Amino acid sequence: MTPLEADNRSQRSTRRPCAYVAGAIQRLEFQRFRDELELHLDFICCMDVEEAVHRAEDSGRFPHIIFFIQSYPGQWPESRIAPFQRAFPTARAVQLLGSWCEGEKRTGDPIPGVFRFYWHQWTPALCRELEDMLEGRP
Repeated sequence: MTPLEADNRSQRSTRRPCAYVAGAIQRLEFQRFRDELELHLDFICCMDVEEAVHRAEDSGRFPHIIFFIQSYPGQWPESRIAPFQRAFPTARAVQLLGSWCEGEKRTGDPIPGVFRFYWHQWTPALCRELEDMLEGRP
């Protein structure tokens, strides 16, 4: 089994909300986040928008939300996120910033339409916010 196949093992036959994850979700600092994803969502890991589009077309599952796992500053600039937003205009976009991104100079500029939070902020409260967001509640 390749690492990418292992990352996609959360896919189930039930119709839970679908998320796409771009980036290194296997890093230790994102483990708590990954555990929560496995509880609440089906997720598919992809490295670029072309792969995401092919997976969506092949599976018939379009994402409700796209997580950009940012391990280091500048990894997911607007130029890399915008194609995902164009390919999946109804999906919510979220950047999960790793420990190397902490600090005023390292967070980068916020990207319009993208919710951002740090790896250590993934708590039950954010899980509730995720559920509200997926169900269309404010």
